Amino acid sequence: MPIFTFMGANVLQQDDEYSAHVIEQTVQRVIPPLVKSLHRQAQASSAVGIVAGVAELVSSFATAYRHIPVHRRSRLFIKLTDTLGADEFLYVILAMLAEKYFEVGQSSGLGTIDKDQEITTFGKGIASAFGEETQLLAVVNYLDIINEVLQNRPDGVSSYIFDNIKEASTEARATIALKLFRMLASVLDSEKLRAQVGRRLGEGDMDSERIRFYFSSALEKLLALSSVYLNGSLHDVLGLVMENLLGLLSTPEFVKVIETLITNSQFRRSALATFRERVASEHRADGPSRLAVLGITPKIAMILTSVDCPVELKADALSCITAVTTKYGKRQPDVIFGLAQIVTGEGALRSADQGLRVMALVCLTDMTACLAGRILPIVPKTVPFSLELLETSGAGKSLIYNAVFAFLETLVNTIPSFMSSYLQKMLKGAWVSTVRSKTDIGSDDENEVEVCGDEVTQELRTSLLDTITKKMDVKAVMGAMTATWADAVKHGSAAVKEHLATLTSLLSTANKSQVQKMHPLLAGFFLEAFDVRKQVFEKKEGVDINEDEMDEIEGLCLTTGLQMVMKLNDTTFKPMFLKFSDWAAGEFKVGVDTNDRDVLFQRSITFYNWLNLLSGNLKVSIDPLLVNNELIFCVSSLSSRNTTPLFSPPPSLSSPPPSRQRNLPPHMPSPPSSPSSAPSQPLSPLIPAISGPLQSTSASSPQPSCPPSPSSLSLPFLLPHSQPQSPNSPHPVQAQKINSRL
Repeated sequence: MPIFTFMGANVLQQDDEYSAHVIEQTVQRVIPPLVKSLHRQAQASSAVGIVAGVAELVSSFATAYRHIPVHRRSRLFIKLTDTLGADEFLYVILAMLAEKYFEVGQSSGLGTIDKDQEITTFGKGIASAFGEETQLLAVVNYLDIINEVLQNRPDGVSSYIFDNIKEASTEARATIALKLFRMLASVLDSEKLRAQVGRRLGEGDMDSERIRFYFSSALEKLLALSSVYLNGSLHDVLGLVMENLLGLLSTPEFVKVIETLITNSQFRRSALATFRERVASEHRADGPSRLAVLGITPKIAMILTSVDCPVELKADALSCITAVTTKYGKRQPDVIFGLAQIVTGEGALRSADQGLRVMALVCLTDMTACLAGRILPIVPKTVPFSLELLETSGAGKSLIYNAVFAFLETLVNTIPSFMSSYLQKMLKGAWVSTVRSKTDIGSDDENEVEVCGDEVTQELRTSLLDTITKKMDVKAVMGAMTATWADAVKHGSAAVKEHLATLTSLLSTANKSQVQKMHPLLAGFFLEAFDVRKQVFEKKEGVDINEDEMDEIEGLCLTTGLQMVMKLNDTTFKPMFLKFSDWAAGEFKVGVDTNDRDVLFQRSITFYNWLNLLSGNLKVSIDPLLVNNELIFCVSSLSSRNTTPLFSPPPSLSSPPPSRQRNLPPHMPSPPSSPSSAPSQPLSPLIPAISGPLQSTSASSPQPSCPPSPSSLSLPFLLPHSQPQSPNSPHPVQAQKINSRL
């Protein structure tokens, strides 16, 4: 041993040919009898192993590594390893080099600098000089050393390889293990080794069985370590080593190994996770590889049917099925359909565990995309249960909402005609999801609710509703939205806004012919929607909207109604307008107590807000004479509420009364004042009958004894403007007519 100590301090650092020759001859002539002597000692005494005797010799070369000329390093260490015996000492040399020269990064331990990359590349070069069987055997022994280091075994081989390992702390041992793993990952990441292993395994002889045995042993040791270190730097580098190790096998061989591992309860979860990662990362799959993966997947799915399997293992199985469906589902739909039958069972979708339900829905979403119309037999087993999940309440429902929305959207995209029977329940579930309990956001009061702020849930819900409006029958969707309006109002302003946004999308998607054909349905809906203001001020049960939110909600209703009007013609809109005017005036037909008038006038406010919006946006004027006696009575009643007359003489005609200004929502601008230079417009014959004081102030107006009946109004319904107007600024004549009505 003093010979090699002297060589490490002197001769190994020389760069002349003579020194290189001396070193080579010494290695060839001195080391073989030394190894034989160590073997005899190992047989005579179990306390002294051959590795313990060679460790000091290898340490002399490893210590001198930095001082050996670069162009002589590789040849010298390969010669040293070959002379010692690669099967027995390759892993020792690699471990010693890694421990001495690999420097761990400061952040995660995975970062490397140039000299770190240099030592790992050097180690890979030494290993690749030997056969694939020798390298895999070295990997198995190398993992044993790492395990000894982490378990702090003082009598192990590692105590002879690494200096002061017995006194090292737990953190120091973890650092050494991290260095060793990085070297191992580099050795396994070899194209040459991958080609050698694939060729040998393809031969199918006895040598291939040894290769398979070494591989399985190495994989088991890795899985055992990964089950202990579930996070941190060691977990990350373990995943890298696992990925590189499994990358050595072809897919059929890989599947055979996994099939063996999933029968062992100790390694089932790790084996399933490895299988999932391999399937997901597979770029190109030939026929044998695809058949091998699809062949093992039903065996993995049987885990879901087992009552004794833990929830975590079933979750891993579901993730594997999802990965296989995504990768190979369209090639083998029959296999995927059989898997779907299992996923809809008690072990997955109908499980009591919410996490399994979410994963099952994600899996079914991918299956629907692969099976297309073949998913139809699965729909009755999945959709009703999914809709029940939407309607139930509980903590942590965002994941359920997200999974159900994605699943339903895929079904609507795939088989829209078969989803009509579930349309109302889908919309109700969407409105329910706009609110969530305080338990979802960490509040102490579980009875409180607030608008659901999950951006992912909002995005998925909106995507589902948009898909419904685009893929399904327009009339069916409109009928379902009318039927679910009360549910939206019940769940608050967020649900109402979502409902109106969906209706806006539906109206923009439908053409004019479709809108005109369903105008009775639309009229019924908007009569109900416009009545929200009155319901809010009545504090009606089942209406969860605050008065502070009313103006915004009403503005959305009116804007959506305007979008409908844009696609109607005169024939369809005229009776609809009369129906709205009857609706607004109908609340005055029955005598009521004066104290209730603040509630009763809310319909009139909504109607006039809508009338103002129509007048400001349409290119034609709504004739002010097209009002019935009930509406006249409405205006008269509105006038009687105020201490000042509703209508003033013509000079101030353009200014709306104070009560009207207070009731205007923020989105509705007040009618602009007419220019002072504009000539006075003659007032309608109805106005004097409505407001008595005006009879004496307008000499040019006729003096009828009573208001005319609606049947006597035969003027045109719409009068075109004489000149174009800005969409944001009503024509002065039009504004004056609006004020006349007010």
